[in-house]
Amino acid sequence: MTKTNRLPWRCTSRQQAKDKQDIYNSREWRDLRAAKLRSTDGLCEMCMAEGVNTTATCVHHKVPIETATSKAEMRRLALECGLAGLQSLCKTCHAKVHQQMGSNTRQVVAQ
Repeated sequence: MTKTNRLPWRCTSRQQAKDKQDIYNSREWRDLRAAKLRSTDGLCEMCMAEGVNTTATCVHHKVPIETATSKAEMRRLALECGLAGLQSLCKTCHAKVHQQMGSNTRQVVAQ
């Protein structure tokens, strides 16, 4: 598979990748993401639990939106989860969470 034929990380189809991108480019997601970062003063929740202040650069969905089987369900998981369904994380902690979840690959998400 050439680089241009690759699907984005954790997506199982081209349509799912397009739907995910549409959601992440939406005004609703940008507003929700900003609200989550504000709710933690822009700090990583996992680092704060360890007594360390690190800037959060990622907003993580506790339930991966790639587990959805339709765009409507993906949109619901992404946007209707509320702040409680999200975590403000630094890049390092975000990678740790996905490693612990075992969701680093699209094969795992597909199962």
